[in-house]
Amino acid sequence: MKLKYYHWILIALLILTLGSRLFFAFQTPYFDHDAYFNLRQIEHIKETGLPLYEDDLSYGGRTNYFPPFFHYVLAFFSLFLPVTLVGKIIPNLMVSFLTLIVFLIAKKITKDNNAALFAAFISGFIPVLFAETINSVSELTLVIPLVFLALYYLMNLQQKKFLYGYLIIIVILSLTHASTFLLILGLIFYLIFSEVEIIKRNRNETELILFSTLIFIWIQTLFYKKAFLMHGISLVWKNMPADIIASHFSEITILGTIIQVGWLPFFYGVYLMFKYIFKEKNKYIYTYISLALPVVILLWLKWIEPSLGLIFLGVTLSVLFPEFYVITVNYIKKTKFSKFKYIFPVLLTITFVATSFLPAVFLAGLQLERTVTEPEIQAMAWLEEQEGDVVLGALEEGFLINFLAQKENVFDDNFLLIENSEEIANDVKTIYTTNSRIEAVELLNKYKVDYIVVSDKVKEDYQIKKLYFRDEDCIRKEYKGEIEIYKNNCEVKTMVI
Repeated sequence: MKLKYYHWILIALLILTLGSRLFFAFQTPYFDHDAYFNLRQIEHIKETGLPLYEDDLSYGGRTNYFPPFFHYVLAFFSLFLPVTLVGKIIPNLMVSFLTLIVFLIAKKITKDNNAALFAAFISGFIPVLFAETINSVSELTLVIPLVFLALYYLMNLQQKKFLYGYLIIIVILSLTHASTFLLILGLIFYLIFSEVEIIKRNRNETELILFSTLIFIWIQTLFYKKAFLMHGISLVWKNMPADIIASHFSEITILGTIIQVGWLPFFYGVYLMFKYIFKEKNKYIYTYISLALPVVILLWLKWIEPSLGLIFLGVTLSVLFPEFYVITVNYIKKTKFSKFKYIFPVLLTITFVATSFLPAVFLAGLQLERTVTEPEIQAMAWLEEQEGDVVLGALEEGFLINFLAQKENVFDDNFLLIENSEEIANDVKTIYTTNSRIEAVELLNKYKVDYIVVSDKVKEDYQIKKLYFRDEDCIRKEYKGEIEIYKNNCEVKTMVI
């Protein structure tokens, strides 16, 4: 088959997207702090064939439950490449294919190659998606492309291969990440919309959506039944302590949303949503409006983390953008400015570069500043060689302590199935902020802490400049540098009368 001009442009966009991602990813040999949980799981699957559900190091011993498909995919590639190289390349490669998927969706909706190319370009550089996934080894790098591939297959159910493909994708998504519930919720909204607006549906659509819902609920029940019974509604906030919920589920401002989603997809996407909700009808457009609306509602209610919601919203709006492109170009053709219609794509490109591409690059740079640093790596290497089992550090450093130092942490940001998460978080805060050596030592011995890490992250989290209760007799500084590590040799003896 002879490739047409838009095929070559699409290939160039894929290369540009992947190349940009890898450029930033390889600016550092390390990853985001949370990535080390997934890297540890990948290594364990590579060595044993099974995920590390019974973890002796997290919280000094706990049970983890999570869908493991993503980890198995990366573990497969780690048979041929080092785990760290797999973590850099494969997730960025997977999410880069989103540009191809969005192109197919946009072309299906608009039948316009130029509009579809713009949509593909926009989807590759959504600021929040670009920044949050370049160096995080995140399941979202697989989930996001598969969610929109599932929607594309749903648009083509007249062909049996797409029906079977859709079912396979739903099962894979359910085995990959719980955020798939946003897709399920969007499909349910679509059924409601189509009933209210009296839009004719393929019978297979209704059956598949209901089947998808049942499959998803069943698989999630297998993994999270115990967590739901233990935590109830607090499972929505991952059983996080109150102070941590406030930072993870923060307020979303309009300006912040525009910056992270992109100016073009935000404004024109919102315009199209109002246009098709209140004035016109289009089955395909309703599919993506139905995905965007529940995301907006959940963000407003603070029931999902802002980054997750904005990623879904950004990609959805990029799919809606080509419809605006077609409407605008057709309008220009009918005016006296029709001879300038070729300037419009140029202006759009310049606007997109200024309002999405450059913010994506800027946010990526900020994200890299929050990755693991060389001093942290050196400190963890030192800890690995020391006797003693339990290390206290910042919340984000918990997985790093497990993976690199091979030591038990006091806590990390996976709070599921932890009964006393609020108590642990408060105790750690007290240890780092108290002036009382007796109070601190009682808590250190409560958690059998051998080493206390005082890093920039600890100082930032607890607004401290140093460890206030340190004592040369029993709380000695054993490691000096940008990161300080103290050895706990104290005991609090209770006098019995």
